[in-house]
Amino acid sequence: MGSLAASTYLADDQDINQAELTYTEWETDLQMEIDRVESDRPGYDEYRYNLGAIEHDPYVLMGYLTSAYQGFTYDEVESVLRQLSRNNIPCPFQKKPRSVTAPKLPLIRKPGRNPGGSAL
Repeated sequence: MGSLAASTYLADDQDINQAELTYTEWETDLQMEIDRVESDRPGYDEYRYNLGAIEHDPYVLMGYLTSAYQGFTYDEVESVLRQLSRNNIPCPFQKKPRSVTAPKLPLIRKPGRNPGGSAL
């Protein structure tokens, strides 16, 4: 006889959908903030971006919440979602001071003087 494997989430659909929607909204908010970074933070000579995709797998997220919190409600996991988003969607904004190296100038010596400063 064959076996049938089925998986379900123990939380109510409304709580699952709210958790997924909230996490997606936070990702969208971050993308919009990144899109506006040059207009929101003017005055820099350059802006460097080192970004990966801002996305998540909703099945992995719900699988984690279900395994950790079983029949969760949105209110119970909202703070968990917020912490996950901070860990997985870090704020990429960092101010780094610009390092400027002065060019090395050739040493110019006055005629008739040695490096010790005494006359020749």
